[in-house]
Amino acid sequence: MEKILIKLNASSLKLTTCMLNYYRVVVQGYKQPANPAALIYGVAVHKFIDTMYKTSRLNTARDAALREFRKPKYDNKRSAHLSDEHHLIPACFNVWDDYVKKDKDYSLIFLNQPCPWCSGEGSIQIDDKIPLNCEHCKGEKTLLLPASEVTFEIDYYEDEFIKVILAGTIDGIGKITNGCYAIRDFKTTSSAEQNEYLDDYEMSTQLRFYIFSLVLMHRIHPDSPLGQIGGTRIGAFIDGIFIKPKLTNNEYQRSKIFQFSEDEMAEFETNLNELIKKISRYIETGMWLRREGIVNGACKPGYGKCSFWNVCRSGNKVIADTLLTRNFIQKTYNPLHHNE
Repeated sequence: MEKILIKLNASSLKLTTCMLNYYRVVVQGYKQPANPAALIYGVAVHKFIDTMYKTSRLNTARDAALREFRKPKYDNKRSAHLSDEHHLIPACFNVWDDYVKKDKDYSLIFLNQPCPWCSGEGSIQIDDKIPLNCEHCKGEKTLLLPASEVTFEIDYYEDEFIKVILAGTIDGIGKITNGCYAIRDFKTTSSAEQNEYLDDYEMSTQLRFYIFSLVLMHRIHPDSPLGQIGGTRIGAFIDGIFIKPKLTNNEYQRSKIFQFSEDEMAEFETNLNELIKKISRYIETGMWLRREGIVNGACKPGYGKCSFWNVCRSGNKVIADTLLTRNFIQKTYNPLHHNE
């Protein structure tokens, strides 16, 4: 059997409540042809903030956000503003001017990252002319930049069936004024219950996954910039961007600073290792075909249905395969390029 490479991130961990769902998305690479408008809106806001941090140019950040926003999406008729770029762009400007720029309690550290001007290529191609060295990074491909949208990949586990790489993108790595290092995660939401929404992240898989990854970097590369941070007591928080149909009603609120004890992180690592062994066992035995969601409720988590609802309810492999081919596209699962 050929060994399967799996890039594991916080989002894919949530899929393991039904291993058939996990297999289709992460191993087979099935995804819907477009993403929901709310998700695309959030990605565009993230892109705007990241580009502003790294270039300080409003027009560049606006254009970067629009490129993300104009990708195919499923519109929500009840929230039409989430599909309207005339709502998005002023919202981005306001987030930056009214919240991010005014933040005196948290500042990003600086890390060597891919040059945003040449996309880390070291050169820029203009029409059909010979590529020119990037005037910003001088051909070096990287620059010392604010630690926004920091990507990572860490070799974590390997056996005869799978190789697992932990991967992700951290919205911000910085330091609380007169305090500890902390990771920030922006969330765009239409939730009306701000305090409840933010407090729920105390049990977040995502925040623990990011902190564990930094701790792991400390084990493997203790002298690296991220490894040094991983050797400290790290905080984590959510910056909530509460989007309303009327732009002037948009609100911003920070959660409390979450910190996780050594025992909590050890518990996370133990659970993660057991889950990875389960994935390996499923690959070894071919147990993926069992519809676990009909027992544990994963077919309809929360208010929506699983993306593969109609595929699974067909109850026929030929029909299921036809629906997968007709209604989904296949692309290698890469958590660092989730919107491509």
